[in-house]
Amino acid sequence: CVNVATGKQIWQQSVRANGSKDEFFSSPFIAGDKLYNISKQGEVFCLQAGEQYKLLGKSPLGEKCYATPAVAGDRLVIRTESHMVLVGK
Repeated sequence: CVNVATGKQIWQQSVRANGSKDEFFSSPFIAGDKLYNISKQGEVFCLQAGEQYKLLGKSPLGEKCYATPAVAGDRLVIRTESHMVLVGK
């Protein structure tokens, strides 16, 4: 986490998916006040976007994911290895 105005690092934390070393292919993204990233193994990581590191949760998609999701309003469109998943209302 970096302060955009000053460039000063606020915190740094390594997030691991299933204990692997080579886990993320997609780009992290912010939706609302949350930071998301999806591991190659298909696990969605949700972090609080803020001054302190806080992992809010992890959710499995059930298959691998190599694409960055699209944010459309209150929805996420996620392309996994063989499905398109819509998350939201």
